[in-house]
Amino acid sequence: MSKQAIRQRLLNQRQQLVASSCAHYSDVVQDFVLASKLYAEAELLALYASIHNEVSTERLLVAALLDGKRVCYPRVDGEQVVFIEVSGAEDLKSGRFSVPEPQGQTVVLPESLDLIFVPGVAFDFHGHRLGYGFGFYDRTLAACKNAEFIGLGYAFQVVERLPEEKHDIRLDYLATDRELLEFKHKQ
Repeated sequence: MSKQAIRQRLLNQRQQLVASSCAHYSDVVQDFVLASKLYAEAELLALYASIHNEVSTERLLVAALLDGKRVCYPRVDGEQVVFIEVSGAEDLKSGRFSVPEPQGQTVVLPESLDLIFVPGVAFDFHGHRLGYGFGFYDRTLAACKNAEFIGLGYAFQVVERLPEEKHDIRLDYLATDRELLEFKHKQ
């Protein structure tokens, strides 16, 4: 099945989720993350603002700030993504593609990030992800040499194998409403 066919099928399925199911499953996904050593050891996190029934990161933001961690969000700048530090959800305003983006000016260097949360339309059991097809995350993650990458998704978004391309960046972890998976592919 092509990337576009997988993308369309899973976007349609995700759109069918009712708000209460999104909230419940998002809570379960975030619970897996919050209970992990990965989260406990991270000091500087990059979250994303969820859209179109993506797994929410709101509880992660609140917990991270309460735990004294630094948090940033992506902002599209041309063809790249820059990470901007935030002090709370009130720092996010509608940006490109109507995605909430940080409005501040405190740019975080990609190499200083510890943990980057990555949205996706589909994921597989080998650490591959399929996004919306714009390539923003793949281009950006390539510059984040020291960070761990964790995808957040619903269990139905996980397929056996996604088509991959040379430029695709693989995840280190994937949290779903069923489990937290770790992928062993970095040296």
